[in-house]
Amino acid sequence: MVGAGASTLISDLIAEGYRSIEAIDIAAAALDQLATQLGDSADLVSRRVADVRTAVFESPIDVWHDRAVFHFLTSVADQSAYADRAAAAVPAGGSLVFAGFAPGGPTQCSGLDIAQHDAASL
Repeated sequence: MVGAGASTLISDLIAEGYRSIEAIDIAAAALDQLATQLGDSADLVSRRVADVRTAVFESPIDVWHDRAVFHFLTSVADQSAYADRAAAAVPAGGSLVFAGFAPGGPTQCSGLDIAQHDAASL
C-alpha cells in the first residue's frame, strides 16, 4: 500500500487472510501509528519509509493501492516518476488502484494543493 499511513485497509486485509503486505509511507510516524494499530499483527506487514517516486521494489507488487499519494504530486516530473515506479513494480496482470480528485472537485486536500485528473489525463 502506497501512502499507507494508518489505514484500516491493512487490518481488513490481514483479517481476510492476506499476507505479503508492504506498507510504504514517506512519514515514519505514520508507519509507527500503523504498527501500533495493528498490534500483534504488525509483524505480518513489511513497513518501509520511502518516497514512492524513487523507491525500488525487490519483488513484484500484484496489487498497488494508493491511499493518498498521486493527487499530491502536482508537477509532471513527479507524476512521471510515480508512474515509472508503478510500471516497474506491477507486473502484467497486476492491478493499480488509486483514487484522486476529478476536475471541478476540490483543489486542496489537508491544506495542500492537489492535481485533478480525469480518465484522459491519467
